[in-house]
Amino acid sequence: MSLDGVALAGAYTRSQLTGWTVAAGVAESSLIAPLWRNIAITSLIGGILLLTGLTFAVRMATTIARGEMLHDLLIDELNHRVKNTLALMQAIAVQTFRSSSRDERTKFEGRLGALAEAHNLLSQEKWAGSELRDVIARALQPFLLNNPERIRMAGPAVPLSPRLAVVLSMIVHEIATNAAKYGALSNETGRVTLEWEVVADAPKPRLRLIWTEIGGPPVTAPVQRGFGSRLIERSARDQLGGEATIDFLPRGVVCTVICTLDETR
Repeated sequence: MSLDGVALAGAYTRSQLTGWTVAAGVAESSLIAPLWRNIAITSLIGGILLLTGLTFAVRMATTIARGEMLHDLLIDELNHRVKNTLALMQAIAVQTFRSSSRDERTKFEGRLGALAEAHNLLSQEKWAGSELRDVIARALQPFLLNNPERIRMAGPAVPLSPRLAVVLSMIVHEIATNAAKYGALSNETGRVTLEWEVVADAPKPRLRLIWTEIGGPPVTAPVQRGFGSRLIERSARDQLGGEATIDFLPRGVVCTVICTLDETR
């Protein structure tokens, strides 16, 4: 306390050399009042910033939620239209192939089924693309039912854009169909190895997919290319901007597909 009765915040020290005691004091009111004033100002500014941030966050969350609802609505509408289109194609095919052989109808239905499976996979991923392994597994599913160990798949995880997923699904299905009719999947001993890799020696990374057959019937090169072989080569060239080669080796067919990978995000 000062001589005037004012409360002080004081400090003192005693000199060991002279024995004097030196003390200093500051009125507590001069310390407490500015402190509470600063706390009040800081709290007010913090409250304003907090309310501003919460308002911005609520508006952003509302905008994102509306965007996701619109996105889901468009995806559902797209899936509905795709399914209707595929159903219409199937109905037209039934009328068109009424006088055709059963083999021709089976071929077309298989290709249409591969296209439908690719679209089903993309719809599950909300058309953001899909993994190459999932696309291949869907395309080969009919050929893996009896003996899944006959086809071995090996390769890294490769994200595909919707365009690549659909075209590659059709190509893999066509290769497997030819193998089931004439190649390694047409008997009980044939085996298939499907390997892929990403080659990064170009401006854009490229996918190299190799289908190798062994243990099938003796292979002889056809005199002329069938529709399936032409479909594989033209799809790779015209729709993927790449290339596909089919080599009829004595030990088995080897099909190589190379294409440039799209940006998936």
